Amino acid sequence: MENKKKNSLDNLSLDVTNVLCSSNLKDVSIDLAELTLDSILKNEEALKSIPVVKTLLSIIETTKNISNYLFLKKIVTFLTNVKKVSAKNRKEMINKIDNSGEYKTKVGETLLSLLDKCDSTEKAAYLGTWFAAFLKGKISYGLFLNGAHIINNVFLHDFEYFLLDDADWMMVEDAYQEIAAGLFYIDFTFAFWDVRNYADGKLNVDEISEAGAKITPIGDALRSILNPI
Repeated sequence: MENKKKNSLDNLSLDVTNVLCSSNLKDVSIDLAELTLDSILKNEEALKSIPVVKTLLSIIETTKNISNYLFLKKIVTFLTNVKKVSAKNRKEMINKIDNSGEYKTKVGETLLSLLDKCDSTEKAAYLGTWFAAFLKGKISYGLFLNGAHIINNVFLHDFEYFLLDDADWMMVEDAYQEIAAGLFYIDFTFAFWDVRNYADGKLNVDEISEAGAKITPIGDALRSILNPI
């Protein structure tokens, strides 16, 4: 049984790539708000037309493990947010990365790893929309990977607050979480020029600005693409 489970899991990466490259994903149409274990079982025949979902369903049936059901839910959520991109575009962009030799890990395997680390279906939706931006040529694959790392590592509440906010500059003491997440960086520009002006006698010491926190390019890209989601 363990060997069967391992072989099924080994097929998932290839399944994801095949689905993204050749499917129109028209069968990924279940209401995600209603995507419970019961609804998955009721829609099993339709879902089995999607290779990666079929593989996971067989694992769920074999292991009866709830974590596999949650993984399936994240995959369906991800695919739902990618399906508006044409199969032609998906295939071209994925093959371009897989054949470039620039990345050791294939796209399908990378996506599975990201979804496995993802701790909610909400984040899986963000990852799907972010990946769709790559497929449409709006962002590079490297930027997708960096942004996906941020999405997976930041608290969901904090991330959604960041997306809804429109501030691109903050006081450092108010931006600790955003700085730690890579969404903001410490900007010394004003402080640097004030120190120079102080040295030239143009400012008093108490007029020197403190360093601030400024939105990073990747933070700006995440906000513009994922808000609204």
